[in-house]
Amino acid sequence: MTGEECTIEDTDLLPRLRQKSTGALEEAVRQYGAYVMAIIRNRSRGVLTAEDQEEIASDVFVSLWRGAKSITQLRPWLGAVARNQTADAMRRKRVYVPLEDDTLISLEPLWERMYEDQRCEAVQKALLALSGEDREIFYRFYDLAQRRCR
Repeated sequence: MTGEECTIEDTDLLPRLRQKSTGALEEAVRQYGAYVMAIIRNRSRGVLTAEDQEEIASDVFVSLWRGAKSITQLRPWLGAVARNQTADAMRRKRVYVPLEDDTLISLEPLWERMYEDQRCEAVQKALLALSGEDREIFYRFYDLAQRRCR
């Protein structure tokens, strides 16, 4: 979700929630309800009923109303609470997501991706430390393959 898609920014909505402003909770439900439900559905993978999912979503927004004063970022907070409350509900109901053989993944691609991300970040920092002229030389040599033969 980009800032253009939001009608009210978190910077405006959070203070209104903290002040228990009329309509703030309804606005939060309107703006983030689908996001919260998607997390609940994904986390429960069909082992909870639609009613259970809606109850969890309601509990998430009740928690938002009660705990708004301690929240610094709304979307990440809602996501974490939705995941945690879904897991709690599944434990209480003693329902579990089945682990199938085809859902097992190797951690190797994840480690490779993490290493690649760290390497890219290090290169980016190194490039920013260069002067503009040196950055241009680096860019021309590596990205544009402009090499002078001697």
